[in-house]
Amino acid sequence: MTGKLIEAHKTYKVAGWVPVAEGSKNAGPPAWEVVETYLQAKKVIKPPKLNVPALIGVAGNPGRA
Repeated sequence: MTGKLIEAHKTYKVAGWVPVAEGSKNAGPPAWEVVETYLQAKKVIKPPKLNVPALIGVAGNPGRA
C-alpha cells in the first residue's frame, strides 16, 4: 500500500483468491462451494471480536449512523 488515493478516471488491476465471473474455465470450484465445505467442516463458527473504533467529537451529529 502506498497511501495514495485512487483516482476515479483511472483503471486499476486487482487480484482475488477466486474468480467470480460466470463461466470461468480452469478456475477451480465456485467460491460458495469452498465456503460451504469450510462451514460443514467447522460445525460451529464463533463470531469474531469486532474492532470498533471510538468516534470522538461527533455526538449529536445527525449524519452519523
